[in-house]
Amino acid sequence: MLPVHSVRYSVTISIIEQTGTRLKAVANACPRAKTAIEKPPKILQPRIKGKPASLDAAIDAAAGILGQSQQPLFAGLGTDVAGMRAAVALAEATRGVMDHMHGQALSNNYRVLQSRGWITTTLTEIRNRADLILFVGTDAGNFHALP
Repeated sequence: MLPVHSVRYSVTISIIEQTGTRLKAVANACPRAKTAIEKPPKILQPRIKGKPASLDAAIDAAAGILGQSQQPLFAGLGTDVAGMRAAVALAEATRGVMDHMHGQALSNNYRVLQSRGWITTTLTEIRNRADLILFVGTDAGNFHALP
């Protein structure tokens, strides 16, 4: 017999204040979220051949390298939609190739989509519409996205 679990969602909204580039969890943040939210952003130093450089100089150097390349590879690509749009535009302009860090998993998902179809939604949509969620054949306690 398959295990059956039910989960009822509760909503907690964290209050976050922003001052410049700093964030502060004001209310309703668990200790783990508070630590992540309030962690100072990394200040990255542009470099050319390992030596510190200005951002403009680093951009010029990168443009020169890309301009001389025949078919650059853009890999990793862990970014948001705007970042991906910029990466696609750059790859198209330089006749580049893109390889996302989760390319194999994405390919597997596309094969499922092509062969069987796929229905997706967000956890917020589920929470807003469902009064009961049943997990059949899986352990809901190990489902990382649940509170």
